[in-house]
Amino acid sequence: MRHNRPSRSRPLAERVEAVLEEMDGSIDAHEVLATVNTDRGREVRLGSLRNALTALKS
Repeated sequence: MRHNRPSRSRPLAERVEAVLEEMDGSIDAHEVLATVNTDRGREVRLGSLRNALTALKS
């Protein structure tokens, strides 16, 4: 599912969800991070990504 807004204006949670929806099977945080950082949005660090993943799990 692609969003109409550019990555720069999308919250990190939306960017992470988009990556997770496109990936098959198990994926670790480093793979999610690498993929999120290729979407032309603001660069994300591992700690921020882990916080977003934890929030999405809740």
